[in-house]
Amino acid sequence: MELRITNVLKHPYPQLQAQILKVSHTSVTAECPEAGAIISFKPETTDYQSELPRRQWPEKGQTVHVNYRYLDGVCMGDGHDYGCRIKHYPLGGT
Repeated sequence: MELRITNVLKHPYPQLQAQILKVSHTSVTAECPEAGAIISFKPETTDYQSELPRRQWPEKGQTVHVNYRYLDGVCMGDGHDYGCRIKHYPLGGT
């Protein structure tokens, strides 16, 4: 996805807000956000293993590429299992 960073949010925790400019390489079975949508996320490394340090985050107004992926699974909370989706937003994807 190609995104334009619209804001750097600080509360309740640091994350980026962006508008989706372009979505490419969509799959028939995958659920992807559509162009024009606004999303909030924490940018990750290209290997999906960790969040980028804040000093490496893009700035407001910058356009970036993200290789969006998600994992559907079962999460645990308060002793009850529930379906959940873990979303990944590594910067530098094409």
